[in-house]
Amino acid sequence: MSDQIHGDVSSRPERRPHPRRRMLLGGVVVSGNGGCVFDCSIRNLSESGAKIVCAKGVHLPPSFHLIIVRDRIVCEARLSRRDGDAYGVAFKQRLPLSEITDPTLNHLTQLWLSRAGR
Repeated sequence: MSDQIHGDVSSRPERRPHPRRRMLLGGVVVSGNGGCVFDCSIRNLSESGAKIVCAKGVHLPPSFHLIIVRDRIVCEARLSRRDGDAYGVAFKQRLPLSEITDPTLNHLTQLWLSRAGR
């Protein structure tokens, strides 16, 4: 066994198209028309994706909406990986809640309102 260090993690090249920023934000995972709703923590975030953590036993569907509560943004997301209770998600689209015009998505604004005051 070698005592040699094989490089600092921070010196590894970034493979993501957009660098992710570490943070701790509240989020809401919404699948279907609001039939399944889970609170989550957003641990890192970029323009194209995020790492989220959900409660034990939660299994995310392949695609869903992720509401970033602080930023008033909803992301159309797809699951890209899972590591225990942590999930990597890729964003198909990001949209401010104030710009939602599709009446079938009005429930997302209502869910944000119910979480924003916490």
